[in-house]
Amino acid sequence: MPMNDVLKTLASEQQKAEVPEIRPGDTVAVSVRVVEGNRERLQKFEGTVLRMRNGGLDEQITVRRIASGVGVERTFLVHSPRVSCASASASRPPCGRSVAANTSSDVLDRC
Repeated sequence: MPMNDVLKTLASEQQKAEVPEIRPGDTVAVSVRVVEGNRERLQKFEGTVLRMRNGGLDEQITVRRIASGVGVERTFLVHSPRVSCASASASRPPCGRSVAANTSSDVLDRC
């Protein structure tokens, strides 16, 4: 079996079966497993998707939220075992084919 086929089968085994359709401008809630010592808990990060990168197993989303008056951005690997679930709670109307939202105010004012 050629090496390329082996890599494709390994990548397909690691991909999650159920990933919601997420686009820049959507409001999402991402639950991340956090390990503190010998304890493990889920931490929820809710915000607006700024951009999406790559595809397949390397797919990443950048989420921005305002926490205590300060903007916080975090990048997540969609197919990571630490990301337990990502759910889109609100979607903006279709307004073009942008892969990245330029600024957070641009996301809110678009359309």
